Amino acid sequence: KDKLVLIGSNTVQAHQYQTPLGRMNRAEIMGHILDNIIENRWIQRMPLSLASVYLLVVLLGSVLILISYPQAVAFVFMLWLGLGSTALSIWVFDDFNIWIPAFSALALMLVSYVILISYQLSLKENQTWRLEQEKKILGEIAKSSKKDPVWSPLLSS
Repeated sequence: KDKLVLIGSNTVQAHQYQTPLGRMNRAEIMGHILDNIIENRWIQRMPLSLASVYLLVVLLGSVLILISYPQAVAFVFMLWLGLGSTALSIWVFDDFNIWIPAFSALALMLVSYVILISYQLSLKENQTWRLEQEKKILGEIAKSSKKDPVWSPLLSS
């Protein structure tokens, strides 16, 4: 009573299918489907509000890492953050049958890395350009001071 019996062949290669769990025959696949129906284990998506909060936490973590550490160290920490978010996604799927898209978090981290590193690079370029301009102006002042006796005592001291 309350038992299901599935009959299938294990020997025919045409009845074997490649699955994420390995090669299975039709009876094994049907057994997994029936087990999921009986136990009411369905894959569910993470609610949109919870997914939004999760992505916001990943974004804030990425930004915090990128503004707190040098580029090489931040890159390593970003790799660890990506590995952690992927592991979290796999764990939640395996234990709770809830699908958290790992690609969204990884893409968010990559985009934030590119944007913030580009921003830091543009700040350094702007600083270098300003220093070059100041050097150019001071060079012109030094040249004019040699010609103008009013500036020479100020520059020589």
